Amino acid sequence: TVIDFYVKRIEHEILCAEQRERCHFFGTYFWRKLSEGATPQEAHKNVAKWTRRVNLFEKDFIFVPLCEQVHWTLAIIVNPKGIVQIDDLDVKLAASPEARPFVILYMDSMGNFM
Repeated sequence: TVIDFYVKRIEHEILCAEQRERCHFFGTYFWRKLSEGATPQEAHKNVAKWTRRVNLFEKDFIFVPLCEQVHWTLAIIVNPKGIVQIDDLDVKLAASPEARPFVILYMDSMGNFM
């Protein structure tokens, strides 16, 4: 897709090697497969092969293009290492005062924010 092209362009032409190491870029199909799962376990199973070679919790930024009803948006997960435990949908964040906060930025050109 055009979105995949621009995500790859950012990853390979705009960011330097050091910046690329700090980031992970998912393709446009990732969100669709993840959201097909009826339970968190099923959702994880749908995309487990895509994440088996990368430790997402070592990255500083994770880029996830999202498409809902033919409208594209972008989620950027900032500092996923700030999550210390995920148990079903219960997420526990790092309590250390020096830990950087875990944040999800949601970018939507139509002005819809989550």
